[in-house]
Amino acid sequence: MLKAIFFPAFLAVAVLSIPATANDVDGFRLGMSMQQASQLALEKGYKFSNPIKSGQNWTSYVLFKDGPNVSFCGNVLSSVGRSSDSNLHEFANSLAQWTASLGEPELEASQKYASGSPLSTIGYKWLGQDNVRRQISFWQYGSQSPQMSLSYGYIKHPCNEGAR
Repeated sequence: MLKAIFFPAFLAVAVLSIPATANDVDGFRLGMSMQQASQLALEKGYKFSNPIKSGQNWTSYVLFKDGPNVSFCGNVLSSVGRSSDSNLHEFANSLAQWTASLGEPELEASQKYASGSPLSTIGYKWLGQDNVRRQISFWQYGSQSPQMSLSYGYIKHPCNEGAR
């Protein structure tokens, strides 16, 4: 009986866990060209949103049909992330795994208001010696379902010089 209850829960955690040392989400890997990312998106059935420009060479996209968000510096995939419905149990488990693998993170917490509703965020980031920033966040907007976000991005790159 206990096996029947705990095995599906264990399987869900194993499938949802993303290794802390990774630098890709759903196959979208830092350093890919725009052409490689477009081909992968086509294979997975994702559609690119309209480009969101922020800076001379920085362009971001949301991949529709439940894909990740991707940002390019010129033609190079330089940041990738995903948010999904979550809960405190999953977040605490993922944070513990990442901390065990990467060491102590930097903590960031904030609460802002958008359209009269609170947007509360607690996030942890690691600045790796491999030039990759890894971040895990838990956030909630108003009374919507809590979300967990995982993201990877280059620390030093022409489009984000000075960013941490």
